Amino acid sequence: MKKFSLNGIEVFPFASEEQILDHIDKNKGILVAINAEKTIKASDRLREIINLNIGYCDGMGAVKAALKKGYKDAIRIPGCELWLKIIARHPSSSYYLIGSTDEVITATAEKLKKTFPDINITGFRNGFIKNAIEKALAENFDGMHLKDGIIPPLAKEYGTDRLTWVLANTVKEHMDDGRFRPANKEWADGIYIPKDRRNYEFSVGSHPEIVNGLITDYRQYLSDVLHQYGVGDCLPGSNHDNYEHQLLILNPFLLHEDYKHGDYQLFYATSGNGCDESNIGRKVFGRFIKYDEHTHCYRDEFLGIADESKLSEWATQKLEEIRAGEDEGMVLS
Repeated sequence: MKKFSLNGIEVFPFASEEQILDHIDKNKGILVAINAEKTIKASDRLREIINLNIGYCDGMGAVKAALKKGYKDAIRIPGCELWLKIIARHPSSSYYLIGSTDEVITATAEKLKKTFPDINITGFRNGFIKNAIEKALAENFDGMHLKDGIIPPLAKEYGTDRLTWVLANTVKEHMDDGRFRPANKEWADGIYIPKDRRNYEFSVGSHPEIVNGLITDYRQYLSDVLHQYGVGDCLPGSNHDNYEHQLLILNPFLLHEDYKHGDYQLFYATSGNGCDESNIGRKVFGRFIKYDEHTHCYRDEFLGIADESKLSEWATQKLEEIRAGEDEGMVLS
């Protein structure tokens, strides 16, 4: 089926729910609901992910765009209704549910089991990580000190991406509050969070001093356990410098949960229009030094150029080998 482009996002102009159901039966991929917010705020990486999968019209803006491009039968397909139709077509398949409150998600799972007796719900959880953080703080603060061991279970249950987003968002919503330490504000400032008038809803409501302590512990966890690199491990202002033949630090948000270790963030850039900030092109070619995979990323996916004095011994040695190979190649040429 032919797709149309909307601000660089490729969208399928499905004419009915049956048509999209038939399509996904034959073509595997991630279903992505396309609306005005996604088309306006989409990064290069998001566009690439959507274009490799199945984007469909969920908002009226996307439908109107399809109609203007000549797809007269395109319709809006609400996500919640679509998922029920998918389950109805595959009632004995396995599903994992996430979202809403504990009460709502539990009731949803129970209703699905009654409606589809053969369904296999492998698990479910609420979508409010901030509530889980507030509960953990309430249960582990004795009035003076925050107990150890809070971070690992939260990271395991919700993943470091979500935990990082909520904690950084909490700080950004209170940047004028002196109870959040400068180091934590600097860390949060390095986390990209799209501006939205509802961001305050995802801000942890516990006492700022306690939250500040949790964030300090969390940053230590990222450093000591995952050995992740952050903005503070980059050369100051290097996100505006030329990236060619430099060791870059990839934003850990872009890594799968199984590859959150700092070693997987290190990318040696060799070429590409994206190396120069002034170019229109954003691709940066090179390789991940952990496993020598040659590929490309986009300039805005990097935090900056690595401060080599803060690299691990392994990374320092690997970087020396790469540069020695480049020097040898120059001599031979």
